[in-house]
Amino acid sequence: MNQRRLSQLMCDALRGHLAGRSPRPPDAGLLIWRVFGDLAGRRTWHAHGPNPISHGEIEAYGWVMRLPLAPHHVDLILALDRVWLEHSINTLRAGAAGNRPEVPQVSQRPLSPDLFDAMTG
Repeated sequence: MNQRRLSQLMCDALRGHLAGRSPRPPDAGLLIWRVFGDLAGRRTWHAHGPNPISHGEIEAYGWVMRLPLAPHHVDLILALDRVWLEHSINTLRAGAAGNRPEVPQVSQRPLSPDLFDAMTG
């Protein structure tokens, strides 16, 4: 199976999984599927959503797990990550566009040194 076909099948399997169906990655991609799942489960987030999996995180994972990841493996992981991020961002946007109005979180009370100390300890 060529790399492009494997990537497409794995990304389709992830889209199905994110849509609630049972995941069915191709046998040729099962190891990378597990690697991606491990990395995605340890993903960092920022104020506006998830961070992408970095090359450094992939390299560290391969080193710690003693798993030689070739460039084509990294490409597969990053392709899966793009699908996951797209789904996550769309989900976050849909939630933000829901029935609740966008109300800024602004306090009516001015910030004072005492209030700052009370909030931060």
